[in-house]
Amino acid sequence: SGLLKAKSEDGTCIVVEKVGKDIRELPSYATAHRAGLKECEKWATGKAEIVFREAQVMRTKPGLENWQHSDLKPANTRWISETQVVLIDFGEAKPLATPYNPNTDNDKLVDIEFLFKGLCGALTKSSKNVDPPAMTPLKSTLINGAC
Repeated sequence: SGLLKAKSEDGTCIVVEKVGKDIRELPSYATAHRAGLKECEKWATGKAEIVFREAQVMRTKPGLENWQHSDLKPANTRWISETQVVLIDFGEAKPLATPYNPNTDNDKLVDIEFLFKGLCGALTKSSKNVDPPAMTPLKSTLINGAC
C-alpha cells in the first residue's frame, strides 16, 4: 500500500492510503465470467452477501450504531481477500432517525445483489448491463500535527 501525505494550512496532516483490490481484480471474478451467466450471478450474490454483512458489522462499532452507508455497490468496495471487504466512499452515509431495519432501509440485500449482478452484464445480450467504472481505491485518515 502506498501512502500520500499532504499538510493543510492549519497543520493537519492528511494521509491517503491505497486499500485492497477492485472486485474485478479478484481471481474469482475471471473464473465466474468464464463459467457463464448463471454461475457468475451466484458468485455476485455471494460477494453481495459479504458486503451486506460488513455493512451490518459496521453498525456495531461505537459511534456508528445507527448509521447507514447508503451507497453499497461494487465501486464502493475494496477487497482484502475473496472473503474480506473494506467499504469506502461514505459520502452518502447518514444517521438513521430510527434503529436500522434491513427490510425498510436503503442498504437492503436484494438491492445490493442487483448491483453486484451487474458485474456479470457483459455475459448478457443487454447493453444496459455494463461494468460500473472503477472507483479510486483510497482511504483517508486525518492526523493532527506534522506530516
